[in-house]
This record gives sequence, structure tokens and C-alpha cells, in this order.
Amino acid sequence: MLCGGSSLRMGRPKSHLRIRSKSLLENTLDTLQGAGCQPLAVAASSRHPLPDLVIHKSNIILSFDNNEGQGPLAGLEAGLSSLHPHTPWACVVPCDLPCLHPEALVHLLQKAWEEGGPAVTILRQGDRINPLIGVFPTAWHQRASSLIASGRFRADSLLDGVPDLRCLQVSATDPVWRDCDTPDDFTALERLVEPPSNPGGKPV
Repeated sequence: MLCGGSSLRMGRPKSHLRIRSKSLLENTLDTLQGAGCQPLAVAASSRHPLPDLVIHKSNIILSFDNNEGQGPLAGLEAGLSSLHPHTPWACVVPCDLPCLHPEALVHLLQKAWEEGGPAVTILRQGDRINPLIGVFPTAWHQRASSLIASGRFRADSLLDGVPDLRCLQVSATDPVWRDCDTPDDFTALERLVEPPSNPGGKPV
């Protein structure tokens, strides 16, 4: 599952930004599929249209969060709820990870299923936990809904009191897991994925 978001600082929906001749949203869907994730689901705000190619793919479950001002937790609730009838667990990533590749997601899934798993598993970037990248029970849509109803909208609230939380530790500077919240962020990561070429066609 992935969350297709937008950013006021970016100035436009992130899902429409293009990398490798595809939208970030399509690129992330391909990455999830490459890591063996099925079915695929997209949780998005009803206020921001998705790329047409994604809307018309028959193998993608679309879930729109209609809750204003409730942040990514509302997206998690909508996406997990849409997947719950199909699978007990979901791999969750945002759509704004231009450098993400299937092998990285496989490492996350292996961490979740090690030692007889599965278990709730979150990415730890340096000393910071990222609650929007991880493996969650889809039944946690009820947990997210309860938090929202009580006025707790932070995505990391979903992890409060989880006794057996696992973390996949990565470097804080690893570009594979870096998101893009500003145009400068996106430009820097885009150069890592698609290095500029000189007029002769050779990488600079």
C-alpha cells in the first residue's frame, strides 16, 4: 500500500512529479510490485486527482480519505481499511521516495518476517523512526480510526504501546529512503536517479 500525498511546500501533488518517465506514484507502485507486494492499494486525498494511468489500472485498489486536516494518519486508516478484506498485513510507503527500489523493500519485509514473524516493523532513519514506512496489520485501520476520533492525528501515535515493535535501521543519509518535501529535495534526488547528460549523450 502507498499513500499518494501532496505538499504545500512542493506546490503541487507529489504523485504527479515524474521520475524515469513515470509519475512518482507509478514508480512506487512498480517498486512495490517488484518486491512481491500484492494486492496494491493507493490511499489519497479526495482533493487531489491521481494520475490517469493509476486510476485506470484494474489491479489497484483506490481508497480516498475524505477527512480534512487529519494528515497522513487518515490516509493510513483509509488504505489499511481498503486492504483489510484482502490481506492481514500491508507494506506501507509514501509515494515521494524517488530512489526507492524493490531490493530495499524486500529488506524491510524480511525484517518483518524474521524470527517467525510477522511483526509490526518500522523504518528507523538514523535516530528517527518514520511511521509512514513500515509493515502494519491491516486490522490497524480500526486503531487509526480510534486515534482520529480522539483527536490524535500524528501518524506516530499508531505505534504507542506496541511491545514488539521491530525497526529496520538505515543511515539517515541513505538516499534510497529519502523523501522529497520541497522542489529542491526532488531536484537533488532526481539527479541521483537520472544523472544529467552532456550534449554527447555521456553522463556528466
